[in-house]
Amino acid sequence: MSSASRTTAILAKRLRTSSTRGLATTSINQNASTWTRPLPEGANPAYDASLAFLAQHSTNLLSKAERLRSSLSSAEGETKSQIEIALKKTELEARIARPETRWIHDNVTDLSTGVDSGDLEALNLLAERRWRKEGRLDRLVSTA
Repeated sequence: MSSASRTTAILAKRLRTSSTRGLATTSINQNASTWTRPLPEGANPAYDASLAFLAQHSTNLLSKAERLRSSLSSAEGETKSQIEIALKKTELEARIARPETRWIHDNVTDLSTGVDSGDLEALNLLAERRWRKEGRLDRLVSTA
């Protein structure tokens, strides 16, 4: 099993177990370096459903990434590079769909510890999206 597929399998397992365990806590500890549910499981059915949806969406993206990875071995030339780009994009979107990644992006300032390289890429992409939408680029474009 390659390193990338091992990472994908670990991420998929973590998503399945975190959605079934519930990660039940009653509040977010802003000083903690890990995401915890702001509401206990069952307190708000809509919130529970949204977390289940996000977990399923991320799992679907990870299985799509596995299909792309398996088709990569038989591809050649330009098709192979297109599949590699689609694979990278799908893996990033799967990580971005996780509430944990969004929480890290919004709350953690020191990313030097406790964040793996795949999450760092996702966090960089989220930071770029925020900069484009709410940052100086938006003000530059709107004043031009």
